[in-house]
Amino acid sequence: MDSQTASSYGVNNNGALATNQALSLDGNLRPGAGLATLTDSALFDLSEMISDRDPLILTELVEAFLSEATRQVNNMARGIRENDLSLLFLAAHNLKSSSATFGAMRLARLSQMLEDLLSGSRHIDVLGHFVTEIEAESTLVFVAMRNALAQWQA
Repeated sequence: MDSQTASSYGVNNNGALATNQALSLDGNLRPGAGLATLTDSALFDLSEMISDRDPLILTELVEAFLSEATRQVNNMARGIRENDLSLLFLAAHNLKSSSATFGAMRLARLSQMLEDLLSGSRHIDVLGHFVTEIEAESTLVFVAMRNALAQWQA
């Protein structure tokens, strides 16, 4: 990866993430930190797509998203462990799309950044940093989504 491409994605010369975004709890810089974990209107927007606004359908959609997101994050980790960049790219692509649909904008952005990096980078350590951030963000999304669903159902 050339230095121009690396720096545009917040990767310094040592292959570590280096962005001007917010810090994570461990003191590392977090790409996409200016975006919401879950948009305020995420479930409302989804419920608007359901013709009869059946809460059971919304619950099933959210659970399907969470299950699929877990599978894609696991595939990313496996792609890193096995140096399988095709699996890593496909998982990032799928997670990007579904996360955006469900209002998980930071997770979608991190997945997009990983997908873009895979177009030019073959540095598994750099890619691993993004997968670690995606794993952490997905945990936040799962909690936020379940809390939002519980509030929506109340």
